[in-house]
Amino acid sequence: MRYSREKMQRARERLGYSIETVGEKAGTSKNSVLRAEHEGEIRPLTARKIAEALGVEVADLLVGEVESPAPKGQASPQRKGEQRGRRDWRAEVEAFISEAEEVIDSPDLAETTCLDISMAASDLHIQLMDARNAARDDPAYTWKDRNDLNLAYERIGEFSMKATDRFLKLSPESVHVDEVKAKRDEVERRKRTA
Repeated sequence: MRYSREKMQRARERLGYSIETVGEKAGTSKNSVLRAEHEGEIRPLTARKIAEALGVEVADLLVGEVESPAPKGQASPQRKGEQRGRRDWRAEVEAFISEAEEVIDSPDLAETTCLDISMAASDLHIQLMDARNAARDDPAYTWKDRNDLNLAYERIGEFSMKATDRFLKLSPESVHVDEVKAKRDEVERRKRTA
């Protein structure tokens, strides 16, 4: 996964952040932020953390056709007549899962890594719930757009449960068990109200 240098700089400068500040806020190394800003390959989990630190979506920073990143909650740029994110959800979910699944299935998986993956999967699941709900009331969404959202939602939902179960089995005595269970409960509560 690669970020656009120009989009990344624009998003960072909009907030007045240095590369070090982005790394601190994202919980990643300065080198990871530098690699991202210089259009180097970065892991989907790192891409997600950097985007969150900058207050934008992953798709807003990717190399491609989107004009510039818009802060969360503001209108996003158009992409060939479509609103940002419609096709990217499936790609983002598949990229996240393909990388995370390999890590989570590792026999020497560290507790903190498993925790990060579990929480990131749950957060992505919640974001997809919101996107899916918004698409229901938006006449600009086509059947294919809604179908892509539904497929991504189902896929990340399954993986989120797998990651949470893996963490709870790996670290049943962890101080983070309550945090993981609370996130799982939040997902279930939001599913019921959706």
